[in-house]
Amino acid sequence: MTIEHHSDVRGYFRDRLVTAMKRQRVHTDERTEFYLVNLLASQAIRPSDEAIRTPLIEMLAQASESTGAERLHKFRDVGDSALYVSGFFADHLARRGVNAQYAATLGGRAYSLASSLVSRWAPAAEAAFGDVYGELSEKFVVFVRVFDDVREETALRTPQDIIRLYEKWRQTGSPALAERLEKAGVFRRFKRPRAAGSSIDAVADPRVVAEIIRPRARRRRERLRMRRSHRARSVRRRR
Repeated sequence: MTIEHHSDVRGYFRDRLVTAMKRQRVHTDERTEFYLVNLLASQAIRPSDEAIRTPLIEMLAQASESTGAERLHKFRDVGDSALYVSGFFADHLARRGVNAQYAATLGGRAYSLASSLVSRWAPAAEAAFGDVYGELSEKFVVFVRVFDDVREETALRTPQDIIRLYEKWRQTGSPALAERLEKAGVFRRFKRPRAAGSSIDAVADPRVVAEIIRPRARRRRERLRMRRSHRARSVRRRR
């Protein structure tokens, strides 16, 4: 994940998290917001690939075998990993054959178990985290969408990123994706009168989309030309 220079990483992610929640119309407790900001910032400052390398079900099994405060912390870590990976690396999960709903079930379950253990094993200063883990469990899928929104805002920098987002919009018709594409210059807006008034609709600007996709089409044509040239040389050698 590429992050432009920012003097305060937590401030950077708080701005994007708050913006994403407003766009998604998500309301949450301030403590949960604080927790999510720290989760995002910690992954940026000290990225860990454990969540990507280790299957979530294996992490959950390890947490189940633990005891005491370690059990609480491991269930929390499973929830954190499932949330972060689902929001930022959904394509990676799909390539591994992990269903998004399956990951959400494991992550929500882990947070729920962590919440139930707080009263027994967490220090008094961390007692409030029981409610935080409970909310993360109940709204797990909602926060995955928020993290995906943050990822798009953070990563939408190259033509390839824009193509991927455009194709995702074509599949879903999401107004939030349309708004991001408009900011990237891919969409133009127009007013379409309706019986009950007028509304704003988004359409792709064909000139911009063509400009984005053209390099990819050029690469395909070049690969095809090279394959044909290679076959022609092979035929000449056999003669």
